[in-house]
Amino acid sequence: MKKIPDAYRKILFSKIKILLIIGITYYLVTWFTGCPIKYFTGISCPGCGMTRAWLAALHLDFASAFSYHPLFFTVPLIILGFLLDDWIDFKKYRWAVILLGILFLVVYLIRIIWFPDDVVSFHPENGLFWKITNNILQLLKN
Repeated sequence: MKKIPDAYRKILFSKIKILLIIGITYYLVTWFTGCPIKYFTGISCPGCGMTRAWLAALHLDFASAFSYHPLFFTVPLIILGFLLDDWIDFKKYRWAVILLGILFLVVYLIRIIWFPDDVVSFHPENGLFWKITNNILQLLKN
């Protein structure tokens, strides 16, 4: 069996990554009806509002984009890092991912504690898990 040279393998994986990003973007814009995490748990995730933010940004409505998710501008950096991870120093890449994750969590906590709204909310009673659990408990009581 012939071994694929590393340079070609990197190019192949880069193309696969690009197709994956295009596919996810297409899905989010055309078919996505809501956050699956919020649907199941009733709790918004740290990325909640990102799709709406980018749709607003693409319409040049940056104020709305920022209100939907204040870190919407990091998406191109995340995609760039995802595409170039083979060419970036692993330690720097890892630290960038860790810092970005911490930044997302801090912004998430600020949004959910001090600025709850329709975009970011904490209502576990609206989640599917809560409803199923509640129904099972009601059946067991009877």
